[in-house]
Amino acid sequence: MKKFLEYLFIIEGILLGIIGVLFFINPFSTLASFINICGVLIILAGIFSIIRSLTSSNNVFLIVNGIISILFGLLLCFSPIATINSLALFFGAWVIIRGIYLFIMAIKYKNLGFNFHTVYILLLFILGLLILFNPLITVLATPYIIGTFFIISAVCEIYLGFKI
Repeated sequence: MKKFLEYLFIIEGILLGIIGVLFFINPFSTLASFINICGVLIILAGIFSIIRSLTSSNNVFLIVNGIISILFGLLLCFSPIATINSLALFFGAWVIIRGIYLFIMAIKYKNLGFNFHTVYILLLFILGLLILFNPLITVLATPYIIGTFFIISAVCEIYLGFKI
């Protein structure tokens, strides 16, 4: 079962990395064209989170994280035109909620300190706040900020997959 969890982290990381690279290759057409694909991949990441909850003592937090990811992914899939206009705000809120979840987990497992996990949490908060408090700049930089988030998340998920 432990190997299965490792593979889920690695698969989730690869999916997030693919999204991140797409945002850097062709940022604005990716933002417009691939919003549905992003929604589907985020839904899959949410499903993986819920699957991981079945074998974890943190099942409530993983389920909540998975549900939020699935809802965000559904929003991207079923309302792409409206979502493009408000993507930055939704994405900023999602990133901050994910950061809060990881912060709670770090406190629970006494994993705070100057380490990979804490740096990841800080990056999530900084990206989320940047998105929420600088909307004009964020609209222009949204593809790059989102791409950066997904690449950072991909590296972290793959790292966690190999660390388990």
